[in-house]
Amino acid sequence: MEIDLGAIRYNFRQLKQLVAPAHLIPVVKSDAYGHGLIPVSRVLAEEGALFLGVSELDEALKIKEAGIKTPLLLISGFEREWLKEIVRGRITPTVSSLKELQILAQEAPKTAFHLKVDTGMGRLGLEGKELDLALEAILKEGLNLTGLMSHLALSGPEEPFTREQIFRFKATLKRIRDLGYPLPLAHLANSAGAILYPEARFTAIRPGIAIYGALPHPACEKVLRLRPAMKVLSRIIEIKKVSPGQGVGYGLLFRPQRPSQIAVVPVGYDNGYLRTLSGRGWALVRGKRVPVVGSVCMRALFLDVTEVEGVDVGDEVLLLGSGAEGDIRAESLAEAAGTIAYELFCLLGRLNSKVFIEG
Repeated sequence: MEIDLGAIRYNFRQLKQLVAPAHLIPVVKSDAYGHGLIPVSRVLAEEGALFLGVSELDEALKIKEAGIKTPLLLISGFEREWLKEIVRGRITPTVSSLKELQILAQEAPKTAFHLKVDTGMGRLGLEGKELDLALEAILKEGLNLTGLMSHLALSGPEEPFTREQIFRFKATLKRIRDLGYPLPLAHLANSAGAILYPEARFTAIRPGIAIYGALPHPACEKVLRLRPAMKVLSRIIEIKKVSPGQGVGYGLLFRPQRPSQIAVVPVGYDNGYLRTLSGRGWALVRGKRVPVVGSVCMRALFLDVTEVEGVDVGDEVLLLGSGAEGDIRAESLAEAAGTIAYELFCLLGRLNSKVFIEG
């Protein structure tokens, strides 16, 4: 697997230009969506990220240990036992519940934090009476609230509910500022929100999938062109000549209607290539698109290379990403698999070794 750090630089710059003067808080949780936490974080730091968004304290500590100086934001709340390291490392926590607010007030009242409100996602964040109680406590204790955040639930254009979330966030932001907190940072938009809803950008955005070159919705392509950073390559290790009607693979699910050449590629679901791509996926061999046939195995898959002139053992196979002779978009492959690009990236990134290039 190759990770093109140059593509990540390019995508960051494209987003930065689009949303200016808003700042970027790129999300690098889950090993930078499978792209490599430290190399990606270092590139984003060099490009001027305002914060790096992580979910776990362990992620934050790894970034710090690597010598990366960009401030870190824990975007999914925190545990009590994390506070000592949060304070020591000057990591900014997000408070998303009354319990977290109480812990912070008791054990680290001077620590700068961001408050997460639930504007409709229904996952993390304060709303209703809990938000009222939180704001009362923040004022009473004089806590160091420096940012407000929420998260969008939908990614398509012209979504009435997205506009409702933007309205709720704006109203909450005004309410808190009217209480005397200037809140220099207010961030609601993920990749889709940042690209499709200019009014959702506020003072910062939290792009995730777009940083890595995938689009959260097809409509985004009309606004922004991105470069995929992840490339998954393999090689043909065997070519079988298969007669009409002869079965291939577990369950013998594929039986060609003509004499065929079936290539074996040593990549399977143990490598993160989803089994749901059996009979649905495709690859590029010598610049020609070829279908995945039969069942994806634990460590192998089958390609029908009958139409590829001169195909031979050892030929390179592009399974994901951009190559000299074409590309396979994560969004399209994920749709064929019945999932999303996020899952493909995380699985492939976790289960395969990476080579980092500056393309």
